[in-house]
Amino acid sequence: MRLIYHLAVSLNGLATHPEGPDWLVPFAEAALVYLPRLLGEVDGLLMGRRTYEEALVLGWAYGEKPALVVSTKEGLGGPGKRVASPEEAIRLASTLGLTRLWLVGGPTLAQALLPQLSEVRLAYCPVVLEAGKPFLQGPLSLRLLGTEVLPGGVLLCRYRPQ
Repeated sequence: MRLIYHLAVSLNGLATHPEGPDWLVPFAEAALVYLPRLLGEVDGLLMGRRTYEEALVLGWAYGEKPALVVSTKEGLGGPGKRVASPEEAIRLASTLGLTRLWLVGGPTLAQALLPQLSEVRLAYCPVVLEAGKPFLQGPLSLRLLGTEVLPGGVLLCRYRPQ
């Protein structure tokens, strides 16, 4: 199974902000350009509950792709399928025949799945946040595969874990 961890980060490597995802609004055009391509590369989504709930509030942008949502809480609304653990998500994805998953946001979930990551894609937004959570705690060595400049000065970097 191929697991692609993609998310937007600030120049100082923060993926979340205590006040929510509003810091990403100025970079929406980059997402509109890139995300349809990424969705075309994967056959399923994997995310944590917080990321999933934010995606529902912002408007579900992932089409009909199956979404596995790691959460210990019952009562998941929307199109997602709740799983209790990252390991259960990987097993269910395999059972469903999913071979290419996009790990959507979720630094906590990414940390739990560190050994399974096939690729890390970071969309560096030209902003420095004063507080937040880093995209990973590590340790992780990465080899650069390529870069692309997206609208708004967003720099997309593709890495392979070593």
